[in-house]
Amino acid sequence: MPVAATLFFVGVSAAAVSDIRSRRVTNRLNVTLLLAGLAWRASMLDATAFAMGLVGVVVGLAMLFVPFAARWVGAGDVKLLAACGAWLGPYGAFLAGLFGLLGGGLLAFALACSAGAMVRRDVARNIGASILTLTSPIAPKRAKALTVPLAVPIAAAAIAVFIAQVL
Repeated sequence: MPVAATLFFVGVSAAAVSDIRSRRVTNRLNVTLLLAGLAWRASMLDATAFAMGLVGVVVGLAMLFVPFAARWVGAGDVKLLAACGAWLGPYGAFLAGLFGLLGGGLLAFALACSAGAMVRRDVARNIGASILTLTSPIAPKRAKALTVPLAVPIAAAAIAVFIAQVL
């Protein structure tokens, strides 16, 4: 278990660092993390454990599919949560996604507050218009520095869930 935990912690931490630096999480990193999670589950020699890893992947993908389609999150974030699902199983993927999105919302609020008056005004107008029209907010194209590195709260939530599952 310590080797598996180390691989998981290093993988999700690398995703967070990559997202902070470049606002991208590479496919290579996500696929490696996903395959390592499934291999770890297969090493348990328990078909149920492996199946739960596969279901966790589906839950991770499903949780962020709609936000991705609305351009609220990036594809790397979706794939990262799916990869975490291979390690955490369906319930763990759900919790990591839920708490990761909550953390992402707080991070987005902090970025909007620190971005300047023009960005705050644009965000307020966008949210206000979506409330009045009962539609989803439109995510405009922004400079990389103004996008939320969602891999950071997803990684933090996934690590917390992993630790909670082991204890």
